[in-house]
Amino acid sequence: MSVPAKIREYLLQQPGTFRAISREQIDPEAHIQVHLARAGRNYLLLLTRLGHQPDMARLSELLKRRVDKVESGEALPDTIDHLEHIPPLPHLLNLQGIIDPEVLSLGRLSFDAGDGQHAIRTTLADFKRLLQNRIKVATLVRYGESETGLGVNMIDAIRDCEALPPFPKLARDILQLRNNPYASASELAAVVEQDPAMAIQIIRYANNPLFASADEVTSIERAIVALGYEFVLNLALGLAMGQSMAMPRSGRLGAEAFWEHALATATLTRLLIQAMPYSERPAADTGYLAGLLHNIGLLYMGHHQPKAYERLMQVWGGQSQLALTDIENALFGVDHTLIGNALLTAWQLEGDLIEVITHHHDVGYRTASLYTRLVTLATDLLRYHYQLGDGAMLQIESERWESLQISHEAIEQILATIEQELPYLNAMATQLAA
Repeated sequence: MSVPAKIREYLLQQPGTFRAISREQIDPEAHIQVHLARAGRNYLLLLTRLGHQPDMARLSELLKRRVDKVESGEALPDTIDHLEHIPPLPHLLNLQGIIDPEVLSLGRLSFDAGDGQHAIRTTLADFKRLLQNRIKVATLVRYGESETGLGVNMIDAIRDCEALPPFPKLARDILQLRNNPYASASELAAVVEQDPAMAIQIIRYANNPLFASADEVTSIERAIVALGYEFVLNLALGLAMGQSMAMPRSGRLGAEAFWEHALATATLTRLLIQAMPYSERPAADTGYLAGLLHNIGLLYMGHHQPKAYERLMQVWGGQSQLALTDIENALFGVDHTLIGNALLTAWQLEGDLIEVITHHHDVGYRTASLYTRLVTLATDLLRYHYQLGDGAMLQIESERWESLQISHEAIEQILATIEQELPYLNAMATQLAA
């Protein structure tokens, strides 16, 4: 027998490399096992490493409905009834699935080809592309001691102030100016100059061609004139808060990538606000701060639990078509949005910022505040056009910017501006991560 024609044809149409091997060539440590389960009238593919059995009680609790493993002899869905072994191909089989995060730690892997005699060998990156929009991540197997529960512990520690990073003095001084309607540019300059490294970053930012200053900016006072008081205030506040926490520098979730994405999101959010009708715009500089801080929960995770965070980077990779929040929930029982919420609530920041941090992955979220919609649109545009961020690069409906009264022409101009800006933002991110 050979690989079933339907499976062979399907894999030939997919991007990536998939090679048929005999079952004797399987590496047991890197092979995916598929378990078929039923939740009510729906079937599920459960994906674990070979020899590991899913915990049905745990899965039932997670899904809040009874889940049973389909036993031998039971009726099967038409899409798999003819197969001797079930391959982990949810799109082809028209089924939803759940994958254990341990599978996502593999480099090269294999899975059953469907005929009982062959397997398919591929890379983790190519395999992930086969799962797009059909697979959730959840811990299916009890491995003994695991990271699950660390997220809840992190939130409890923040709320109890046990692991709360002290609100940086510089950030506190900036926040006092932000809350003082009579504060002056000279007072802001004096506060920022307490941190020479930050002052240098802001001066470099002011010399960015985006702001088209006629003369070279060489002082923080001139930077405030070039960039605007509110902008420098919010930029300095975001940098002071973010740089109070350390995280691994390298990797797709490291400090350099964090700041690259944060700065790009902040800049794009500000440009989106400036493209709205004047009477409808929220404060552009607050939008910038919201974009800068939207992933601060990740920064805290990397600071508070560096070993667990390294595990997250290993499992997620960087080419994942799976949502980062799904993997975080599977590993830790909570994701970075809730951790960021707890952190900024403990630091007593305003509600608009907390709302953005909590809901920036929720495309359908709607409140009177527009900041969450703007930051979410910014992150999706960056992911779709520049592959910055996590998750699948899905087409963005024009209704999302039209509902903000932003034209398609304005979006094209904004994206062209961001493309020119990225080298400057990346250089700044490198400095901030140092």
